[in-house]
Amino acid sequence: MSQAWSGAELSEREKEILCLVATGASNKEIAAKLGIRENTVKVHLRNVYSKLEVRSRTEASMAAIRMGLVNTGTAALGSLPAEGQPAPREREAEGDGELEDTAISVPMALPVAPWQKLGLLASAALVAIVALWPWQAPKETAASSVSPLHDVAGQNPGPGLGQEVGRWQVMAQMPSAKARFAAAMSGQWLIVAGGDTEQGTTASTEIYDTTANMWHSGAAKPQAVSNVSAVAIDGKVFVPGGLVADGRLTDAVEIYDVAKDAWREGPRLPVALCAYALASDGQRIYLAGGWDGHSYSDRVFVLDSSGEAWEPLQKLPSPRGHSAAVVNGGRLYIIGGFNGKEVLNRVDVLELGAADKWEPGPALIAARAGLGAVEIGGSIYVLGGGWSAPVAFGERLPAGAAAWQRLESPLEGAWRNLGLVSDQSALFAVGGWKDGLVQDLYRYQAVYRINVPLVQ
Repeated sequence: MSQAWSGAELSEREKEILCLVATGASNKEIAAKLGIRENTVKVHLRNVYSKLEVRSRTEASMAAIRMGLVNTGTAALGSLPAEGQPAPREREAEGDGELEDTAISVPMALPVAPWQKLGLLASAALVAIVALWPWQAPKETAASSVSPLHDVAGQNPGPGLGQEVGRWQVMAQMPSAKARFAAAMSGQWLIVAGGDTEQGTTASTEIYDTTANMWHSGAAKPQAVSNVSAVAIDGKVFVPGGLVADGRLTDAVEIYDVAKDAWREGPRLPVALCAYALASDGQRIYLAGGWDGHSYSDRVFVLDSSGEAWEPLQKLPSPRGHSAAVVNGGRLYIIGGFNGKEVLNRVDVLELGAADKWEPGPALIAARAGLGAVEIGGSIYVLGGGWSAPVAFGERLPAGAAAWQRLESPLEGAWRNLGLVSDQSALFAVGGWKDGLVQDLYRYQAVYRINVPLVQ
């Protein structure tokens, strides 16, 4: 029996919805019973299908029986409709059909001969045996080959505006769905620049006000690029390199001034790169790995924010791209990535200032590429990175800990190439790709601040 059939990964809400599905309840009926939106039911069902590796309500109901959430007396699976009542059927033709139920009407019951009743009873018994037989649903595998620099177009609407997924809150959507863009937080502003949209690679700059929960447009980036990252220092957002729409790589570094809403050129990279890892300690910018047009790189560079040239640092232990980078406690962490052959769960750590050699850090629970990573209060958070296989959770490395912990994720499956930033109290996860380009913005309160009045 696979671990998926045990139900250990299902949340209490998902188990509750699965139980109701097994009783034959429609999405509308489930929503009314639980006091949630019908669209929220669909979101939970998508997660249930992914975790249980099933494709329909019938298979999900069979899983519910096997998990002991319902018994065969209350399950709709294998039961016959009452005389003169409509029989449920599943609509699986297109779209979200596997998540919805419709009914067909039966005008009236026809007389049934005794021998027919015996046949019906035998058929019902056979269905029950099949339902309870120890089998495993066919595994729905992700695409074995992922284009490292491009995602398939098509918009994934996500849960929808104003709904919550666990501790994650859904905020105002981006003006357009996109992935592989640069994202950085500067004060109260979340800056999203460049990236891939349904119309192609864009130069747009979109700005989210975290205090007003509103988006507005900024000055367009001089060059449209994708497969880029960004860091913000003193109100300036640095976006190095990237993949240009015609397939060329660029070594240009463009800097956005948040207060002036204007772009300017910065010190060029030593080599044209995209799909690199980028991080900052507030004064210096660190760039590691990436794709140079021929192979994945192991080179590491550093730029002082007031400097004029990038300087080399100790090379990575091995080449990779699509990693994430974080500076935490005077150390540079390079997390996950893809080396052209496999997705990585390795974490490499460089003591800044010493720069002698890289040391192995705590390995991720799941291998990830195209992930996001941030640091808050000494803890490191990662999200996304479902590359060649779905990932159902994020991860957190608490300050001083030797192992990663699981973190609830607002989207599950092959979610990658998103933007993940923080304002040092909350995480903001935006866009990316999951069965299509994502437009949603999610907020996760990681740190709670309590004001204690002074006693005089």
